[in-house]
Amino acid sequence: MLYVPNKFLFIHIPRSAGNAVTRTLAEELVSHRDIVVGTSHGAILWRHMPVWAVYKNLQIGAAERQRIQIVVIKRDEDEVIRSDWRLFKAIEGDIKQFEHHPFYHKLIAARESYGAFRQTWDVLLDGKSMVDWWCPPQYWPWVIPYEQLDDHWPDLCKAAGCESVPTLLRTDFQLVEVKRQRFQEPTT
Repeated sequence: MLYVPNKFLFIHIPRSAGNAVTRTLAEELVSHRDIVVGTSHGAILWRHMPVWAVYKNLQIGAAERQRIQIVVIKRDEDEVIRSDWRLFKAIEGDIKQFEHHPFYHKLIAARESYGAFRQTWDVLLDGKSMVDWWCPPQYWPWVIPYEQLDDHWPDLCKAAGCESVPTLLRTDFQLVEVKRQRFQEPTT
């Protein structure tokens, strides 16, 4: 989650390039704009905050909400859940970082089998798509398909208030590949 007051709100759906987007925009914006970044899983601000929680916890009123461009990145939900399952399998016993977030406790409890993990996600989403759960349509988000992020990156940077278009900082794909090889890919 990255918020530029009165201007821009990036809602980070898990496993959908959110860390790369947040980190890149924060590094670009921090020198010339006030920004608020949710980087942990704390009680007030966290990385994967739904839009309603951002508005509530930062006390953003109706007038300011009308000026904010909300952006989410939509990745194929099966890919998100498979990627998340691999991540939760890799966490092993280290759940301290998630202590404030019951959502993650349920996923950690179900991580031993992909089927149980997938079913837990489905229950948590309560029949909604990930985009609709994190940012319901009444908030009028700009939904960028994951595969088209590079194409939309300059416009996204402009919407956030960047003075230039920084290179999108990617995650360490070698580390991801090593973790992926440790676990059997789930089959559907």
